[in-house]
Amino acid sequence: MSTPRPANLEALRQLAHNISDQSSAVRLGDKTLTALGSILAHPQEAALLSITELAERLQINPSSLTRLVKKLGFSGFADFQRLLRDHLASQTSSFYSVQATQLLKASQPQSPLQADNDALAHATTLATEACHTIQHSLQLLSADAISSAAQTLAHASRVRIHGKRQYSALAQFLCYGLGLIRSDVGLLDPTSLGVAEGLAQLEAGDVLITACVYPYTREVIAVAELAAKAGIIVIALTDQELSPLARAATHSFIVPYRSNFFTNSISAYFLLAEALLNQVARELEDTAITALEKREQYIAALQIEQS
Repeated sequence: MSTPRPANLEALRQLAHNISDQSSAVRLGDKTLTALGSILAHPQEAALLSITELAERLQINPSSLTRLVKKLGFSGFADFQRLLRDHLASQTSSFYSVQATQLLKASQPQSPLQADNDALAHATTLATEACHTIQHSLQLLSADAISSAAQTLAHASRVRIHGKRQYSALAQFLCYGLGLIRSDVGLLDPTSLGVAEGLAQLEAGDVLITACVYPYTREVIAVAELAAKAGIIVIALTDQELSPLARAATHSFIVPYRSNFFTNSISAYFLLAEALLNQVARELEDTAITALEKREQYIAALQIEQS
């Protein structure tokens, strides 16, 4: 008797639980059950990887993975991935409201004093999570990666920066910082004429810095893919190696996050941007100092700053 195909991810999780406590007719070996647990813990990765890539990550054979999904009631690996992708698609449209709902459910103060204490506790939680994210990102950061990207940013003819929604703030920050120490830096679409016009001004060998995390912004991914096809060097700041933005990038920097913030946590991305900008300044050496001195002269002449 074949196992009915799970209708959604929750049904698949329930089936896995039943298999684990042996209340299901499906029987799996310890290694295969561990692999299933890893998939359910990271459904986004499993939805994007090929069967060979996923099997390698799970340290099992692709044929074992095929047998596993068929035991679970799927017609094959493609059918299994379809369920995972359908789940991700349904989550994308409600990502922010789900985050906010979880935040509010976790905090129901019983008194004004408790409300004050909770406010401080939530602020402390966010700060602690940001510190953990930064530490995790540093573990994923290699000296070669940041040095290579900095060399590219220091010596490319043109650099453009692209970010949408809250990552437009990160794009602005990168644009300002990089523009302090070298010329021909700008946002990809500073006058809202369209990203097509911005891309048309770039040539092979120029650089596009771009940032995007799940749920991914369609335009950002499309722009990065087109830029890469045109020979433009893409430097991506994103949340995982399997993100569509990382796949299009020549250099990618990963900031995996889990946060109680009601939208994506962005603080660690700013620290990564600062580290990258500092490395570019070190690469440029005296050229960066000269560029900064030139700006200081204009700041003084225009009396922009007040002591």
